[in-house]
Amino acid sequence: MKDGKITISDYIDESVLNISQQYDNLFATGDNEKLFEVIKESESLIGTIKKPLSEMQLYYDIGTGYGELRKLTQSEVHLEKEIFHLRKAVNIFESAKEKRLFLDKEEIISNYLIVLIYVNLGNALRSAQRHIVAIDNYFYALNINPTFSMAYVNLSSTLFEYAAMQEDDIYRNYLNHAAYYYYKKTKEYADNIHNPEAIKSLENYIKGFSTQYITQFLEKEIEPPLYSFNLEDEYEYRKYCNLFRLFLNPIIDILPNQCFWIDDIQMPFVKNKIVPKELTEYYELFSQIKSEYAYSRYLWYKTVNEKVEEHPFWENDIDLAICRKYNADYSYRDFIARVAYKTIYSVFDRIGYFVNQYWEIGLKGNRISFNSIFNDKNKSKALSIRELAPLYWIQKDLSESESVCITNPNSTKLAKMRNDMVHNALRTVTKKVEIDLKFTNTVFIEEIENNTLELLKLLRECIISLVIAVHTKQQKDICNRKKSSK
Repeated sequence: MKDGKITISDYIDESVLNISQQYDNLFATGDNEKLFEVIKESESLIGTIKKPLSEMQLYYDIGTGYGELRKLTQSEVHLEKEIFHLRKAVNIFESAKEKRLFLDKEEIISNYLIVLIYVNLGNALRSAQRHIVAIDNYFYALNINPTFSMAYVNLSSTLFEYAAMQEDDIYRNYLNHAAYYYYKKTKEYADNIHNPEAIKSLENYIKGFSTQYITQFLEKEIEPPLYSFNLEDEYEYRKYCNLFRLFLNPIIDILPNQCFWIDDIQMPFVKNKIVPKELTEYYELFSQIKSEYAYSRYLWYKTVNEKVEEHPFWENDIDLAICRKYNADYSYRDFIARVAYKTIYSVFDRIGYFVNQYWEIGLKGNRISFNSIFNDKNKSKALSIRELAPLYWIQKDLSESESVCITNPNSTKLAKMRNDMVHNALRTVTKKVEIDLKFTNTVFIEEIENNTLELLKLLRECIISLVIAVHTKQQKDICNRKKSSK
């Protein structure tokens, strides 16, 4: 394979190239058993490859191998492993870029490869009903290669799907508008499309809209309403959070205008700010979920931007016996960072409680948590409820067991940090500890802040997915009532 005058084979280990060739030969055959053998052979190379570019290629091959196996067998396990290995490839790329390990032509090759990885990862996440992160990955690909047509076609179709899930007309219209815009970008680069059927599928979907809707809305430019903030501090806070799309508003995923820097998503049973009496408790519980999310987000913002009071007066009379070799950080900033981290985890469990009550899952007492709702061992009722599929796949990113953690390479790290904070000895340090520690784990505050951002993005996705699930259930209930009344 060549990219201009650059031959990729010159920069990838021969053992990895041989594996890649085997995958290319097998994908057209549909031979499940042989494909599984090659995947296992590939996995045996993990840990033996030292060059980041070759590691990326290896994990990409394994991920696409599991993806092909998934299509042939319709197995959920293969989808899990597809997502996991493609994410490993992304992690290797991002780490190598940060450390500037790609030199000269390796930079070009790594960019070529990561675009393919992002699009394949987006497709896998879309198959898992995780449209928000799928959209993210298509945008990541287009940021690197803005002419990559397959990213446009997948982005457009995913946005149309995501729009159709929305109960709110404003959300749905804005998302449809973005989907139509990227459909036109697909047509602009149609010469590079490997699968013409993808464009035909988009065109057939668009035919479902009225001519008036297309000409009077989709084909016109949108002018979002003007919006301003009275306080400079609030503006700076919201501007910073917008960089990471942390607001509870689906439009922020496609349009960063400041009028959408708000958390206005609401449960679909709220009409004209009136909540049916029988649903009041659910409304209040969802309000608590939203407020705790916003609270955690603000605490994270304060720590990252060092807007926390450095030496609050109440620290004056705390007598701390501090070992200098320990390099421990007992600052107020560290405390706030930990509060944000632990609160986010508690909000996930609160969402689990909401699901348990609203869908009548049947878990009791302290058995209720976000992970236990979907625990295979409990044969939870939730596993059979289709609208909860996005939440089911999100919880796989939070698995605390390495034997179960197969969608997020970072999930055990996230869970361990929480467990150490709550139950064990986790010290935040300012630099590497110079003494041997028997039972204390150490962490830099930047690690807490980075992990908190990852959790915030996951929690945002979870809250929006919860709203969509409630809307879907309501629609199903309406259809069932109509059928039973006939």
